Amino acid sequence: MIETKKNTKPDDQMTAEDYERLLDQYHLSDQELSAGTVVKGRVVKKIPGFILLDIGHKTEGAIPIEDFRDPKEFEEIKIGDEIEAILEKSRPQDGYFLLSKRKADIERALDRLETAYHSGNWITGKVLSRTRNGYTVDVGLPAFLPQAHTDLKPLKDPDSILGQTLKFKILKFNRAEEDVVLSRKLLLQDERERKKRRVFSHLVKGEKVKGVVRSLTSFGAFIDLGGVEGLLHISDMSWGKINRPSELFEVGQEVEVVVLDFNETEEKISLGYKQLTPDPWLSAEEKYRPGTKVTGRVVSLTDFGAFVELEKGVEGLVHISDLTWSKKMVHPKKSPDRRPAGHCPGTGG
Repeated sequence: MIETKKNTKPDDQMTAEDYERLLDQYHLSDQELSAGTVVKGRVVKKIPGFILLDIGHKTEGAIPIEDFRDPKEFEEIKIGDEIEAILEKSRPQDGYFLLSKRKADIERALDRLETAYHSGNWITGKVLSRTRNGYTVDVGLPAFLPQAHTDLKPLKDPDSILGQTLKFKILKFNRAEEDVVLSRKLLLQDERERKKRRVFSHLVKGEKVKGVVRSLTSFGAFIDLGGVEGLLHISDMSWGKINRPSELFEVGQEVEVVVLDFNETEEKISLGYKQLTPDPWLSAEEKYRPGTKVTGRVVSLTDFGAFVELEKGVEGLVHISDLTWSKKMVHPKKSPDRRPAGHCPGTGG
């Protein structure tokens, strides 16, 4: 009978090599590290095609260069940097564990996106490219931005947001399928609503506010008061006559105006500019007494006389019967005494 030889070497006679081999076997066991395990390691070396990490085991972990979406990120990695990755599988024949940084990045992104989706918070992302009916946005993984949700109004230049890092709300989130749909429009609507509440909460009729001219029309100017626009009608721009708002204002100009009226429900704000100065007619009776001589500018001619501007907002009528001492009525346009500016006898209005 052949007797099997047993290892009778006492534990205290185990060599350092024996101990290291047993420790290696323990570290490499499936119970210690299995596929899908998240590990952290420090960069120890760069080799062709891979970055090697010390993950606290006898065998190092290797991350393929392809896992770095941005080539600059790979170039900036330094020895000693800490990286989080997911164990894909062990590769004992090659002497390392195969790790995936990309999968770890996606898991972190999904955690962040799921939290934002359920809490209603916004997230940031970089617009990468245009697709059919929308855009692809990098939010840690590719997400879809529908064209209808890019802005409050359709973009005049659809390519204008390419390459920009913007804020978004999450319309749809499916973790299992890694399906994320974004909306910038909802975010802008929320921001506009907050600005509206803030602006209207500070509005008081008759008080002055500062704003910026956003646009000019034939009937007035729209003034941005901090996210909400008010209308400065042409009739409230000057006490005198003006033909076009552009005679007084230009787009981008900072102005001080008076709040005439507002309605938060209808989002309407009426503004005044001429109200910054007193109504000239309040002192006209005192300044222009009957019989006094005044100088003015002829601003219009009619069949019955001439209108003369004495100051901005105050005009007087020189009746056709007062244009000349001649008993023959002459149309103001043909009057020999007509002149652009001159002395007008006592015109009180």
